[in-house]
Amino acid sequence: MVLLGVQISCELTNLTNLSPSCDDFRWYLKVKCGNCGEDTHDYVYIDGLEKTPIQDSRGDANLVIRCKFCKRVSNADIIPGSILPYSLDDSGHFKTIAKFDCRGLEFTEFSPRSGWSASSVNSDAVFDDISLTDEVKQ
Repeated sequence: MVLLGVQISCELTNLTNLSPSCDDFRWYLKVKCGNCGEDTHDYVYIDGLEKTPIQDSRGDANLVIRCKFCKRVSNADIIPGSILPYSLDDSGHFKTIAKFDCRGLEFTEFSPRSGWSASSVNSDAVFDDISLTDEVKQ
């Protein structure tokens, strides 16, 4: 078992508690095979509410993927309770916002996309379905 985390760093202005807005948030990631090192060219997503049976196993996982090069099946699960908000105090620093139990794969890139929520520092307002797509620097 390998535990991998997704970390973000951003500057929050008048906002706090940036986090996925719902349980079925899709974590878009690029994946590298732990066996042969082949990278996925496109993003795959992990949804905390979706479970897929693992081939030749009695278990299931949030992501089950077969390497196109070596054909090995790998999987990843979101660790329950590991999704944390990014607060105003974290602003400008890297923080792990989610952890994954990965078997036979590793993550190489994260794309935040849409589906985030944040709270106003100055009022009780909550902003839902925030898109971070335009703010990604790579």
